Amino acid sequence: MRHVDVHEMFTRLFPMYSAGKYTWYPNGRNTIRIKIIENIEFIFTYHNNRCWSFETLPMYNKYRVKDC
Repeated sequence: MRHVDVHEMFTRLFPMYSAGKYTWYPNGRNTIRIKIIENIEFIFTYHNNRCWSFETLPMYNKYRVKDC
């Protein structure tokens, strides 16, 4: 999946975050990094409607899950 498509799903699933000021970067396969203006970083991973995650950067690094 393209990173632009992953970002589009992020905006659909989390309008409260995507309505504010943030930047996003490609992070890996099916994954983008979301940086909120206060320098808080999240990782959003999207494989399909049943397999996705939105977590803090430390939790992503600690409990990285393989593809669903």
